[in-house]
Amino acid sequence: MNARVLMLWMWAVWLSGASAIGASLVRGYIRPTNYELVREAEAIVLAEAVSLEVAGEEHGVRFGEFTFTVLEALKGQVNQKQFTAHGNTAAATWGNLNDFGYQKGDQGPGNALNYQVGGKYVLFLERIDERWIVTGPPFSRINVQVAGPDSPWTLAVRRYVEISRLLNYEEEKRALKRLRRRAENRESGCPHALKVDIDRHFAKPTEAKSFEDLRRLFYSTRSEVNRARVLWAISRGKKREAADFVEQVAQSAGWKTYELGLPASIGTLELKRCRGLMARWWFNMPPGNERQYVLSTVRKLCGPEDTPLMLRILQAANDEEVDEMGGWFVLHPTPLGIEAYRKRAGTDYSKGQRAPMSLAALGDPGVVAWALDTIRNPRKDDSPEYSILAISPLPEADLVARELIRAGDSPALVDLVQGYGEDYLFLEQPMSTNPHRWERLKEVMALEPKSGRLRYWLRASLWYLAEFGHEPAEELLQKLAPPLADEKSN
Repeated sequence: MNARVLMLWMWAVWLSGASAIGASLVRGYIRPTNYELVREAEAIVLAEAVSLEVAGEEHGVRFGEFTFTVLEALKGQVNQKQFTAHGNTAAATWGNLNDFGYQKGDQGPGNALNYQVGGKYVLFLERIDERWIVTGPPFSRINVQVAGPDSPWTLAVRRYVEISRLLNYEEEKRALKRLRRRAENRESGCPHALKVDIDRHFAKPTEAKSFEDLRRLFYSTRSEVNRARVLWAISRGKKREAADFVEQVAQSAGWKTYELGLPASIGTLELKRCRGLMARWWFNMPPGNERQYVLSTVRKLCGPEDTPLMLRILQAANDEEVDEMGGWFVLHPTPLGIEAYRKRAGTDYSKGQRAPMSLAALGDPGVVAWALDTIRNPRKDDSPEYSILAISPLPEADLVARELIRAGDSPALVDLVQGYGEDYLFLEQPMSTNPHRWERLKEVMALEPKSGRLRYWLRASLWYLAEFGHEPAEELLQKLAPPLADEKSN
């Protein structure tokens, strides 16, 4: 099972126990236009829901696996007549069928999941291994209910599919403008709603737009909100040719002018020449989430040559920011930086999460001694003693870790394995300095643990490490047995 499939499997496990849970989107998320949604889809079908295998019921809403029969492939090769999709029977209309901008409220992972047996739907599909799943960007029209093959939305998707086959950005723009005129003239097969939908497409800054189109949108509007969206689109789309433009905007505006779109673009484009400017923003910002976001970008841009700047920031940072800065000093260790971070982090290792881990990675003996004492005299708080043992390069930490593994399956091993993976500990990247990490993970695997929670975190830790490019993690993932139903995070 590769990392991508594992991620989707974990998502499916979460979804199986949720009937209507709100999604949380990353800052700066921009929903694609309907044309972009169609263009990027792997496959699109017109299908009918023919049955529901009920898994449960809550507040009168049934949920489970719907079976769909494919009536027509609108895009891609779907060489099967039926497939299944998780969903529920909640009553939620798609509103005016001639309004392609209508979006239902959030259900499950950011998209509506409600169907009715006998209903027909235009479904956006992606193939994962041997299975088609209904999926797409959050809050997008990936499963609209329609009357049939001649419904306005079905026809609109057909026209968009035809244009997307051009596979040329500028030619597609010209074709969309021609389609708009056809819709305005109410030609057959071109729903009038396409006129407004195409206008929205050209007016909306998205990551799929070219940099030249985004720059035009930036200067053609006086709205700071829309300009912020342009900068987020540049960030999300990683428009490398936008470097000079973003730097020019940064020099003439402050971080607050365009929300956090400007720091996001600077960070994405890795504009190191802007790191001093962003540090000045940080020094003049009040504590809070925005300042933490700017600090994370400054950390990303600064290298070992910026140690004097990072030491100044360290001295001015609050306790929460100090907690998060440790990863930078582990990535760029210098004697002066290590000593300064030790003093600033203090010795109350139960207060933070990242600071104790950073000190452990830096080989600090004090935090290891504290971890060993805490293991002997357990505390009530959620302290990170076992993860400290996993991260530290000191022999005394690894000795106790080996004893824990030899003792067999236990709750302590979950914390130890989480420490080897470090998925939630650092913002920069996993950075254990333990030279025996892979040996210990192999030893845990050799236990063939019975605990579903331990197997879940073993798989999750290896997945995160593989995502950061660690080849040994990818190799170990391939050796893991397929996940069982009892593999859960708690």
